[in-house]
Amino acid sequence: MTKLFDKYFNIFLFTILIFIGLILYKDYGISIDEKINRYNGLVNLKYLFEFFSIPTNNDLFKNIENLSDYADKYYGAVFEILNVFLIEILLKKNEINEIFFLRHLLNHFIFIISLIFFFLICQEIFKNKILSTFSLLLLYSTPRIFANSFYNGKDLVFLSLFIIMTYFSIKCLNKLNYKNLFYFSIFFALAANLRMVALFVPFLLIFFIFFDSSVRNYSFSKILKYILSLIFLSFFFLFITYPYLWESPIKNLIEILKLFSKFERWDLKVFYLGEFYQAKNLPWHYLFVSIFATTPLLIIFSSTGGLLLNFKRISNRILKIDEQKANYDIWKSQREKLIVFTVSLIFIPLFSFFILNSIIYNGWRHFYFIYPFLIIHSVYFINYIIIKYFRNYYKKLTFSSLAVILLFNIFSLYYYHPHQNIFFNHYIKNKANVLFEKDYWGLVNYQSLKQIYNLEKDKINIGVASFTDLNLSKNIFEKKIRDNFVIVGQMYEKADYIINNFQYEINPKYNKKYKIPKNFTKISELRRGNVTISEIYKKNN
Repeated sequence: MTKLFDKYFNIFLFTILIFIGLILYKDYGISIDEKINRYNGLVNLKYLFEFFSIPTNNDLFKNIENLSDYADKYYGAVFEILNVFLIEILLKKNEINEIFFLRHLLNHFIFIISLIFFFLICQEIFKNKILSTFSLLLLYSTPRIFANSFYNGKDLVFLSLFIIMTYFSIKCLNKLNYKNLFYFSIFFALAANLRMVALFVPFLLIFFIFFDSSVRNYSFSKILKYILSLIFLSFFFLFITYPYLWESPIKNLIEILKLFSKFERWDLKVFYLGEFYQAKNLPWHYLFVSIFATTPLLIIFSSTGGLLLNFKRISNRILKIDEQKANYDIWKSQREKLIVFTVSLIFIPLFSFFILNSIIYNGWRHFYFIYPFLIIHSVYFINYIIIKYFRNYYKKLTFSSLAVILLFNIFSLYYYHPHQNIFFNHYIKNKANVLFEKDYWGLVNYQSLKQIYNLEKDKINIGVASFTDLNLSKNIFEKKIRDNFVIVGQMYEKADYIINNFQYEINPKYNKKYKIPKNFTKISELRRGNVTISEIYKKNN
């Protein structure tokens, strides 16, 4: 029975995760980026059809501009091309709400697939199915990661592809064969399409291969051939999956790197620690405070402990490597080498962020891709502490400790659903209203519009008391319902209802743009604990 359970457990587990996704994928509204992401796919797919002279009578590309004239032509669009091709061309879906729901489902399924590879990475490091399974479940159940896995077609798809790319990086480190190199190059290209920060990974991999080969006296010609192949294949696949690079690869790649190393096109204000900042003027600690505030506390503390343990070990090895070179190395085993590799995957992007003085906004979503490796160090720390101090109770304590963290996550998923995107940990949640941005994606508008529709079935004029696009949010409804919503913005004299999700591009203390008139009364508010997500006001009769 135990062998049978062990054999089929993962199949059973992933079947459950897929089933959960199929149940929940229609619960989330449209995020502010999704319309733009879809349009990126349309522009790039139109370019592909024209480039290869593929005839199409599809009205899908009517009024779609050319890639060369497109303001956002610098963005990679391979995932968006896949979305449009599968959903709107192959499946022939043309109802806008069906299109976005299916995009959410596809987005989530890619995340589920990446969890398989994350499990395999953990197996390479821990050689323990229990630790690997808990690592997988902790990543899956982290509230903000879970919610974003449905609607965030950039950061969460990048996280997913980054995991798969990392797995094949590890396979390359374990065995220098061209099959592993081929797969690594493909997933590097797909990841770099979404975020150019992935460019550091091939060079990190090269460094590890060189270092390993110098210690173990591998053939220099063999290593050089392998590394040249790695560079060639990585950039070859990047080129063929990035249409904007086709006409002028080097010039356009330099333009892309310049743009995204210091992205200054987004100039709205960010609400942080009770103040409004221009994105380019955010304090240096914005990224770290955002990570701390929106991640479960037990994961924060245990991952910090794991990183400190490994930093100490790496530092000690480096200090002693010259004293007894024959006996010391930065890593003494394959497991230690992979731990050092995951440390690098966390700190190189963070270090680059400070060196380049890069601009970030909307929390730490641009750095979500480091989170799986924080999970690894969290589990590593718990496992280390229990082995060192409680070895006699190792199995029971390891299982119970990880189970406690997992149960906290699962409770949060249930409690916040479908608003896990505004999760704040226990230390922060009572202060979140006055310290941080909340629903910057505009997702809660779906639930607010649904609530208003349940009150009024006829045409309804709806005002907006925040910087959010209700015209986008109403697209998630069936046509017969969304036609009842007339969005009047800040023309409050025409509004029957006003929605506020507390997202502002101006400081409402000094600018009265979103001030709600006195002839409106608040009829409801949506809260999770002490965090107020949305308010609805109705005009007095």
